[in-house]
Order: sequence, then structure tokens, then C-alpha cells
Amino acid sequence: MSSMSGAEFSDAIGLLGGAFDPPHVGHERLALEILERFPLRELRFLPNNGTAMKSPRASSQHRVACLKRLTERNPRFALESYEVDHQPPHSTHSTLSTLIQQGRLEPKKTVFFMGTDQWIHWDAWKRFPEVCDLTNWVILLRRGIDPVAVQAAKTRYVSSGILSQIGEMSFRTRGGRIVVLSETSAPEISSTQIRESFALTGQAPLGTLPSSVEAYLMEHHVYGK
Repeated sequence: MSSMSGAEFSDAIGLLGGAFDPPHVGHERLALEILERFPLRELRFLPNNGTAMKSPRASSQHRVACLKRLTERNPRFALESYEVDHQPPHSTHSTLSTLIQQGRLEPKKTVFFMGTDQWIHWDAWKRFPEVCDLTNWVILLRRGIDPVAVQAAKTRYVSSGILSQIGEMSFRTRGGRIVVLSETSAPEISSTQIRESFALTGQAPLGTLPSSVEAYLMEHHVYGK
């Protein structure tokens, strides 16, 4: 998955954010792949309230209920519901800062996993570059990504002094946090297609949802039918 051994993240807490609308097999496979590659103490799913441009279709109550069912499938999965438990807006900086202040996270022992689409716009985040030093980072390089955009972002962050390169795919922030670019083979599954399938047929496409999650969504008619 990466050129680093992962030992730097030994016994750390991982955070995997997203709308999880709904949480599907792609999320679970990605989470399992992360735990196979990095010696984390646990991986916490961090559901959010979407963006100003796009809000989740399902309520936070339903999404949290589905995530609880998913996390029950692995003892190293956990749920961090801070963002859906508190009124938005939230930024990654404000969420991490609060969890650190509350003693729920320690910067050196936390790893935030994010996608390439977020990485290439990292410098547009609120409180950048301060946010870079609040946690370690793993950038998940999915199949079909634009390598030119990834390289341009890498060059931008290094040339500006935000990151210093310490390996072919690894970097260090000004505050000493580690940043790793890491390939992933987790399947791409469309949450939109799952929601549309529920609206039309009352069930998800075959093999896209954990059975307990699908049963919950069908019982509560979260996306229709």
C-alpha cells in the first residue's frame, strides 16, 4: 500500500471521515485494507454532515445506526460521532482541535485518512497549514486518479515549505507529523446508485451493502420503497 512499514503509526487511532450515506462494502473493504497495512489500535468512522453544496440524504440518526452495525463486524472498528452530534458547520481543524482538547485524541498517535480529491485541495482548507500539524495523514490513492494533479499538489506543498520529503511517498509537516501517500485497491462503489436502487426497487444492488446495514435501511425505508 505504501513504501513505509507503517511502524510509525503503531498503536495509533485512525480516523476515516465521510458522509456514509449509506456506509457500504467499499467503505468496509477500505477500512479492512487500512487495518491490514497499518498497525492501528483502532479505526474510527467519522460521519459528517456533508458540505454546503451537498447534504446527506439520510438523517444523521440513520447513518449512525448503520455505522454501528458496520463497526460491530470488526473489534478494531469504532464510531466517532462528534460532527453529527454537534451543530455544523465543522472543519477538520475544529473537529480535531476539539477532540484533542477533550483528551480523546493525541496528535502524535492519530492518523487521518483522506482521499486524493481532498489532498489536491488541502491548501484551501480552513486553518491551513495549521491543520496539518494536528494529526498524521495518509492520502489514499484510488485507481483512476489523475497522477498529474497529485504530482502538482505534492510539488506545491513541498516547494512552499509546508511539507519536507522524507521518502518516495512520504513527507513530514513543519510540526513533525507524517504524511504518507498510499495506494488502495478497495472497490469503488457508488452511494448514489445504492440510494437510487432503493428508491426504485426497495433494495440495494447485489453485494454492495453489509447484510445488517441493508436490513436496517429496508426496515426503516430510509431511501424509499
